[in-house]
Amino acid sequence: TQIHTFTTQKDITNDNPLRVAVFGDSGVGTTTQYEVASEVTSWKPELILHTGDIAYSSGTEQEFIDYVFTAYSNLFSEIPFYGSIGNHDYTTEEAEPYKDLFETPANGDDEDYYSFNYDNIHFVSLNSNLDYSVDSEMYNWLEADLADTNKKWIIVFFHHPPYSSGDHGSTTDMQDTIVPLFEEHNVDLVLNGHDHNYERFDKINGVQYIVTGGGGNSLYEMGTELDESALFLSENHFVGLTISNASIELEAIDEDGFMFDSLTLE
Repeated sequence: TQIHTFTTQKDITNDNPLRVAVFGDSGVGTTTQYEVASEVTSWKPELILHTGDIAYSSGTEQEFIDYVFTAYSNLFSEIPFYGSIGNHDYTTEEAEPYKDLFETPANGDDEDYYSFNYDNIHFVSLNSNLDYSVDSEMYNWLEADLADTNKKWIIVFFHHPPYSSGDHGSTTDMQDTIVPLFEEHNVDLVLNGHDHNYERFDKINGVQYIVTGGGGNSLYEMGTELDESALFLSENHFVGLTISNASIELEAIDEDGFMFDSLTLE
């Protein structure tokens, strides 16, 4: 019988930061997916966030078994995983297989969206397939959730990017709805997928946006480049966050283990 261990939450200090791996658009069963997963394992994260499209092409239970649990068995057996629902995951019964297979914090709505704290960090996962217009159920929940936190760092992750130079491009209506909430409540970092590439932006009204959709699926080239885009690369990759009381150190690492971008938030 195999024995696996989980580590409970620790107190984050500058000498003992939290290591968080982030990736998206991954569950396709490709060799590249397994290569990225291997690099994530080698990086030794203590927490995993997923920016959506966890299981292709329709988020069925069988696709989760074949393309997710098989690929990430070493990671999932020992590291807490927090997902967000992509459009492909949502295709089958509005993500019912995902909701059946994963446990999420119960402070949101039916596992569509939720938040949790890890020491000095407040994490928020949204379902961007839902209505996020002003006064919608998720909007009102998000507004109250962000207003209620007093943590040092606020990190929000979901699938469709408010800003993107990739093939799908920006989800522009978000810029008039949930984006002002991020700005008002001093969100530090927003992580998205959907476009199969890596993109880092200059801060937009104080918020750092990253597109990390290179977890294993075929890659996208640049569409229309946004003025705020600081770096766009069509690379399979994951993002590593090293979070202390003083800073968030971000590094983007490709499937060969090469760190091709880095950034410090203070």
